[in-house]
Amino acid sequence: MKSKTNNRARTVSYKVEVLFPDSGKPEFVEEIKVPVTFVSAFGEDEITSEGWDLIEQTKAKYLRRFSAKDVKELREALGLSGVEMSRALGLGDKTVARWESSGEWPSRSICALLNALRDGRIDIEYLNSLKPTRTPSQTRQDETISSGDHRWESYKNNIINFENNEAEVLAC
Repeated sequence: MKSKTNNRARTVSYKVEVLFPDSGKPEFVEEIKVPVTFVSAFGEDEITSEGWDLIEQTKAKYLRRFSAKDVKELREALGLSGVEMSRALGLGDKTVARWESSGEWPSRSICALLNALRDGRIDIEYLNSLKPTRTPSQTRQDETISSGDHRWESYKNNIINFENNEAEVLAC
């Protein structure tokens, strides 16, 4: 009979070299200590979730990218909800929430904006001022465009299907 202590997990730290991708040979940039759990029942080491977060933070730092933690910290520092930040960046309402929860990284171009926001080179008011303003005469909410209308081809090419299976015509 096996002892219960043989099945217990213990956490240790391993040194991990972080390499920066280069055109030829990856370049060493930093050594970090990563927590790893050893489960004797399986005889395998497993990087903990904290360890993966540390690796992601280190990668983000050297690639000038924003991790989930970075996005959330910036959003909170700006005093914005996820929807408000998404809209200020000209993105879908759920985009910032997705970055914060799934670990998906913003694109490099959005990261440039996020870096400028964080560094105080631009402010949220400036981004909000870039939103187009439309007068009621421009919105034509009471007008219906059918497939027989000559404008239909132009409009149907600008339809985007969203997750909730609704569609919205975008102004171009």
